[in-house]
Amino acid sequence: PYKLECQQLADTTVSDDIRDPRITIGPDGSLYFANVTEEDVSDRFKYVCVATSSAVDKPVVLAEHFISSMEVDRQPKHNEVVEQYVSPDTTALVGERIYLYCIYGGTPLAHPDWFKENKDVNNEPGARVTRYNRSVGKRLLIKEVLPEDDGNYTCTVDNEVGKKQKHSMKLTVVGSPKFTKTPEKIIHVKEGDDITVPCLVSGIPTPKLSYMYSATPLKNSRVTENRGLLIKKVQKSDSGYYGCNATNEYGSEYYETLVLVA
Repeated sequence: PYKLECQQLADTTVSDDIRDPRITIGPDGSLYFANVTEEDVSDRFKYVCVATSSAVDKPVVLAEHFISSMEVDRQPKHNEVVEQYVSPDTTALVGERIYLYCIYGGTPLAHPDWFKENKDVNNEPGARVTRYNRSVGKRLLIKEVLPEDDGNYTCTVDNEVGKKQKHSMKLTVVGSPKFTKTPEKIIHVKEGDDITVPCLVSGIPTPKLSYMYSATPLKNSRVTENRGLLIKKVQKSDSGYYGCNATNEYGSEYYETLVLVA
């Protein structure tokens, strides 16, 4: 096993142009070789790590590497698979695209299998969750994170020669507040009736709700916890704009409804 490092800049997304099953790009841009062969060694080509940004016109070179020579290991380690990079416990936002990594080197190559809570999640190419993403199983791709993806993931690695290895990681799914049903823009109500101004939101952790009337905070005594804002025996003076603000540590959502009392 071998590694070529790349100093990744902050707030970047790693993409790969490698098509060799022996080589995997890690989340920091480093290049992991499961094993090195003579075809990797040459002074006629080099391995280049580049970054692109909207702030510059051309790609920026972060690292360049030559593999100029190779020394044959005279004492192979019984063909054991060797851990190179594995994902730690990870937090992901709902809707995000993420990879979980299980990069092991050695000869022969190992193709990891993936499990969530002991259930096979290798799946098929094109699935939302799949190991089939040009990495021979060394990455588990979750194309769009959902709340139900929260849980413990395990990759098992077996090259059928050395000792089987496995690694587990916890994926914690969080989400900013989102309205599960878009509130009504205008609500008409008769004077003396009860009315609920809906505020149905989801989020992880559960969002905290607060309400406004004409930019003034409302007392909690008028609030129902799960449905929205309850106004009993409305009067014409209750006409106006009511706002619902849902917040948690990952974001906020706000919506206003106009209530007209006739």
